[in-house]
Amino acid sequence: MRVLYKILTAIGDEFESKGVQWLLDSSISNIKVLVAASIKETIDVLENEKPNILIFDMNLMAQDEIEQLKKSIKIMKPHVMTITVEDTFEVAKKAIDLGTSELLIKPYAPQSMVSKVKSLIRDFESASKSHVHPSLYPNQSVIQYKDIFLPSNKKTQPFTMIAIKSEKHSDYRSLFSFVEEYRFSIRPSFLPMDDHILCIFTKKNENWLDEFKRFLASWNEIGRGAISIVIHSGDESSINDRYIEIRKMTEVTFFEGYELVHEFFQPLVWKFIDPFLTPTEQRNWIDWLNQQNMNLVRGWLYDEFLTFVHPYPDPGLLRTRLTSVLAQVRRHMTSHGVNEGELESDYLEVFDCILYAPLIHRIVERLVHFISKVLAAINEKSQISKHHDLIEKSISFMKKNYWNKELDLQIVSDIIQRNPSYLSNLFTRKTGKGFREKLNEIRIHEAKKLLLETELPLKEIAYLCGFQNQQYFSRVFHKQEETSPKMFRMEHAERNG
Repeated sequence: MRVLYKILTAIGDEFESKGVQWLLDSSISNIKVLVAASIKETIDVLENEKPNILIFDMNLMAQDEIEQLKKSIKIMKPHVMTITVEDTFEVAKKAIDLGTSELLIKPYAPQSMVSKVKSLIRDFESASKSHVHPSLYPNQSVIQYKDIFLPSNKKTQPFTMIAIKSEKHSDYRSLFSFVEEYRFSIRPSFLPMDDHILCIFTKKNENWLDEFKRFLASWNEIGRGAISIVIHSGDESSINDRYIEIRKMTEVTFFEGYELVHEFFQPLVWKFIDPFLTPTEQRNWIDWLNQQNMNLVRGWLYDEFLTFVHPYPDPGLLRTRLTSVLAQVRRHMTSHGVNEGELESDYLEVFDCILYAPLIHRIVERLVHFISKVLAAINEKSQISKHHDLIEKSISFMKKNYWNKELDLQIVSDIIQRNPSYLSNLFTRKTGKGFREKLNEIRIHEAKKLLLETELPLKEIAYLCGFQNQQYFSRVFHKQEETSPKMFRMEHAERNG
């Protein structure tokens, strides 16, 4: 006769609760699904029905009776599976406090929940037949989050811990579903963490390296994103100690990239580096940036950050050293006035990249591209400034010599020591007017003052302002002011008169 396993679902949303009940009833035969919609109901069912599994929605955590529920769980010892919409360490910590050993993150694949429950039932049945609990600890049914995060001196059976890390967080859910459904030679315990999935196998004498190379090949066959796998095959230690060590081991991907299976037999030790630039390095950077020498900048960054071999430096110290380099670039930007707009946004993106990008070579390439863009912007600004100075110098000379009828493009070009054609194009680009148009504008401006402030005849005003004759003066004046010099003088005399 088959054992009937009781599953209690504690889900506040009625529609979701009915959906989970139907899913389990229709997928698993030897179960009885019990339902609770509040913490109070959950406590009552726990104490009266003694379910084997509790599926608990973290949305109920806000209710007042949560502490009483924790006590009931501790006494009744159901296997706790929690459901949450938040994939954060804070939520994981709350789940641990509740006694959770399985975490489902919404939206999850329905088959994922079914697989977890079936796996637990298989473990229950196996333990019942062999009279041995499916656990590393003799008196626990499963590995729990608290075993991972809390230090313990308890002795464990031999085990192997393996971490599977996805390069993109967006692939995390599909990766977890794939891991759950994959047919391993030995069924592991799965524990989803903030940036990786932890697999714990209770036997050590397997060839895990070959098995996980096959796993990686299977994952790649479905065209998913890049992943990295780390196998901790070191000496016996507690689950908590082993977890601290394997988290450190997963950071090797920062240097070696993804699509690899790493196996470690000893704890990883980082090589120390100075996280800050030395005074000599700071002076070098000031010189390279002032000289706009991208070859030296690129060469130093590649040599400094892309040539590491074992033992690698601490990625945290390396990121700090990269921010030290970025600080030099930032000071250079500020001193040259290019710390606004698009470049400012780029700077913030590079800073974020240095802090969080998963691969060192991507950070360096992004930094090289950014520095090149900064130097190009400074160079462009310098050219604009030079052009502006040339135009200002030309206009200043024209204002002082507008009276000269012989004044032309060649004379001004000789004064500023530039080619006439170059100066003509520069005038058009920077002022929107040609040289002759700008000269006439200056002459008409002076003519207007003479028309208003003196009673000189038009012929003499034309002569004093550098025009060849009165007729040409009148034609240029009318084109610019849309009236004749004579009418201009009369209209202003009447208004003031």
